[in-house]
Order: sequence, then structure tokens, then C-alpha cells
Amino acid sequence: MFQGNAALFYQRDWLQARVSYAHIARQYTSISPTTPTSNRYDQPFDQVDLQTRMTFGPIQIIGEVRNATDAHRENFDGFGTRDQNFFGRQFWLGAAVKL
Repeated sequence: MFQGNAALFYQRDWLQARVSYAHIARQYTSISPTTPTSNRYDQPFDQVDLQTRMTFGPIQIIGEVRNATDAHRENFDGFGTRDQNFFGRQFWLGAAVKL
């Protein structure tokens, strides 16, 4: 199994931004010693996440988009598709205050 991650960061004065990418290669999730056609595996999966932070004095506003490309996971066996997992895009907005 191969996993890879990469991230790009930008920071200047009051603005911070990050783009991160994760790749998970095809991986077995179940192996049968007697029936190879029932071996199960996940197809390769890629995910992109975004984050922005804006600082205004003691207040920091944080916004995130997880799974920006709306990727989904698929699980197969020797007979075809077993499962499909749809997570959708996730949006998050928050604030932090430094006292």
C-alpha cells in the first residue's frame, strides 16, 4: 500500500492559506485464504482540503473545506462493486480569540 500527502502553505501579514492533498493507493481490506474472488479492496482515493485563516487584532476567523473535490471511496471484490462511500464536501467556519 502507498500513501502520499502534500501541502502548500501561504502566510503574509493577516492571511494564512493551506491546500493539502492526500492519496491512498489501492489497498486490500479483506483477504480470503480459500476464495480469492472474495478478496476485498478499496480503489485508490484522493482528497483535497483547503483552509484559510484571517487575523484581525485578537480575533482569528478560520474557514475550511474538507474533501473539496467531492471524492468518494469504492470497495470491490472479484464480483464487482461492494460498497460506495459518499462523504460529500464539508464546510467549517470558526473563530478564535487571543486574550
